[in-house]
Amino acid sequence: YLESPIYLARSTDAGVSWDPVKRISGRSSSLCVKADAFDPGINPSECNFDQGSWPVVAKDGSVNVVFNNCNTDSAAESGIGVCQQLFVKSTDGGVHWSKPVKVADDYAQQPLQTGDLPNGCDPFRQCLPPNGYRMNDFPSMGIANKSGKLAVFWADFRNGCNPQFDCTGKPNSNNDVFAAISTD
Repeated sequence: YLESPIYLARSTDAGVSWDPVKRISGRSSSLCVKADAFDPGINPSECNFDQGSWPVVAKDGSVNVVFNNCNTDSAAESGIGVCQQLFVKSTDGGVHWSKPVKVADDYAQQPLQTGDLPNGCDPFRQCLPPNGYRMNDFPSMGIANKSGKLAVFWADFRNGCNPQFDCTGKPNSNNDVFAAISTD
């Protein structure tokens, strides 16, 4: 593993042929750090630890994409820590893309299955104890056609307790759903 940026494949003839894939998650942004964790030759400010893209096309033809990004700190490099939900937009059919915009923090701290924390999940997968419900914190997005408002939804564990972190006063199985709204 070196990186996992978000790419777009675009067709303008109903899928008969395809343009070369284009990286859309951002080459360099102050929102992203530690991109060189696995390859010192990569620019450290690239947004390249990404997963879970969700595209939505607006009535005006703009392409809006939200995705999960863990280029936040050393703990998040492994996918466990405080990551972020990022957003990019194209207003010309996917030819050009905005720089990433941060939607919100994402607390990707659900317990991992290890020998010390049996929670019914496959080894090294995030699960909600005690039953081992598999979790991910990938975002989804919707758009209101009349107003153009975008809404991003995701689940995270900011109010839960992972024994690998401080558990003071928190239940160990509290994975909540969050929403962020944009009017612009």
